Amino acid sequence: MTDERSVMDGNYPLSPLFKFLSLADGQTPPWRDRLTAFLDGKAYLSSPAAFNDPFDCLPPVDIPRTMNEFEERKSAFCARIQRAMPERSLQEISDTLSTSFEDMGLDALSDITRRSFSEGGARMGVFCLAECIQSVLMWSHYANNHQGIALRFDFKHHLDSALMPLFKVRYSEERAVIRAFFSGEEQAEAIMTALCTKADFWRYEQEWRFIEPDGAGTSINFDPRIVTAIVLGAKTPDQDSFWVIDECIKRGIPVMRAVPDTETFELSFNGVYDGTRT
Repeated sequence: MTDERSVMDGNYPLSPLFKFLSLADGQTPPWRDRLTAFLDGKAYLSSPAAFNDPFDCLPPVDIPRTMNEFEERKSAFCARIQRAMPERSLQEISDTLSTSFEDMGLDALSDITRRSFSEGGARMGVFCLAECIQSVLMWSHYANNHQGIALRFDFKHHLDSALMPLFKVRYSEERAVIRAFFSGEEQAEAIMTALCTKADFWRYEQEWRFIEPDGAGTSINFDPRIVTAIVLGAKTPDQDSFWVIDECIKRGIPVMRAVPDTETFELSFNGVYDGTRT
């Protein structure tokens, strides 16, 4: 169940979400440091440029295909620029654009626009969570073939968390095109929709994301109480499991383990530690 808001407001999940974490060696920083950071209330914001989806946060932009089309849409585009640069007149901006675009041509305009969106997307900081703790594919792809763990984030009583608002990813067979860039229409909501739209074949992820403009490579502090449990994978090695359990015992965080069903392709989750401090 979710409390649905507008795209720009984001969504406020009332059910737990999960962060899958690989415990493989050779990561930077090491997985123990990454897990400790989460348990202490610090989340690293990744750049979409490092994601496994080459289309993520790289939406197509509707660009004029002819100079006549550009001239028809130029006034609205100039008005948008003028709002951002009030010290320059509309006429000055219009003249500059016309001269520049005539010199560079539409191919150059298209290249510059797409490169601008690509670079802007790469600078965004994104923190991803998922609804699907039961998904065998998620454990395989994001928790080192079931040898990792998942952290349970519960926002129900923390809707003012620093990780809010969260945006629920939309899955579609068609890419979300930003059509308002060369118009007078408000484009913020269209851009956010595009940044949270992925191909339909990613639907199994059931992803939610926190987005911070220009936040790639930074960390955000949050109330660690929203991490309410740790789930061990079905193949998490004993030595890693013991270390995770010890850290959870220190903090009174419950621990569960994923267990493959003996008759179906489903996972069940058995309690390992109930969160009682010793």
